[in-house]
Amino acid sequence: YCALGSVKTNVGHLQITYGTAGFIKTALSLHHALIPPLLNFNTPNPALGLEQSPFFINTTAVPWKKQSAPRRAGINSLGIGGTNAHAVLEQAPDLPPLENTFVRPQNILTLSARNEKALGELTQRYLAYLNSKPDADMNNVCFTANTGRKLFDHRLSVAGTDASNFARSLQAHLNNDSTSSVFSGAVAGKKRPKIGFLFTGQGAQYLAMGRELFETQPVFRAELERCAQLFTPLLDLSLLEVMFAESSESHVTRLNQTGYAQPALFSIGYSLARLWQSWGVQPDCVIGHSLGEFAAACIAGVFTLE
Repeated sequence: YCALGSVKTNVGHLQITYGTAGFIKTALSLHHALIPPLLNFNTPNPALGLEQSPFFINTTAVPWKKQSAPRRAGINSLGIGGTNAHAVLEQAPDLPPLENTFVRPQNILTLSARNEKALGELTQRYLAYLNSKPDADMNNVCFTANTGRKLFDHRLSVAGTDASNFARSLQAHLNNDSTSSVFSGAVAGKKRPKIGFLFTGQGAQYLAMGRELFETQPVFRAELERCAQLFTPLLDLSLLEVMFAESSESHVTRLNQTGYAQPALFSIGYSLARLWQSWGVQPDCVIGHSLGEFAAACIAGVFTLE
């Protein structure tokens, strides 16, 4: 019932690294649900008595079927100094595929290369790909380009909606079109510029501020709803109802009242900061004017949102 194997049959004599290699082999076996064969095996030592035991030597790759219990495997490592370590691995739980139903209205594509010539060639390759794949999922394309490649000093970035939109912008950039929406240049130094967040005071409020972010950015929406919920016991009307009301003189008057203006501006500032942080933009310092000092202090961790 239990297959026996050895990593030595795959990679030879490794001495002190047997445990590492065996761990990798076993983890891969669990992941692929496949029991690998013991290579170059012909006849077992009859003194082992395998026929009277639950063990067997596996000589062909066979599916590792899941029984009533999860798949498990023991790994033995006989160290060079005689230390015998043993670990037991168990299959990871089956997770349903993660479906991202949210589609961003826009994405940012970033490219980088060692020099300007290489950056131009990379841009040409992306342009050719986007022209050949007009239905490409730009959420995936931009995510991979932005996170899956090393950042070099010569860089390019462009925002867009769909593949054809990105392709037009890149083509305009390659044609040296002055109207191109592509930003490019070389990093001047190795140090990242310091980032500061400035939070506004009262007077910056206006009806429907943040509505588009609320409708398109899940992080912003969740944080704004959290703030509004915390303010609910303190206000006569829902904060979101006041902020996103239809434009009229009475609605403008209500939002301009201190009792609503200050909670609204705090919530907008806090939610915006959390949105930027979710994108990886972390401030080195925060500062606030008047009411904005509260949002700044909250983001800085001086006190909790509650």
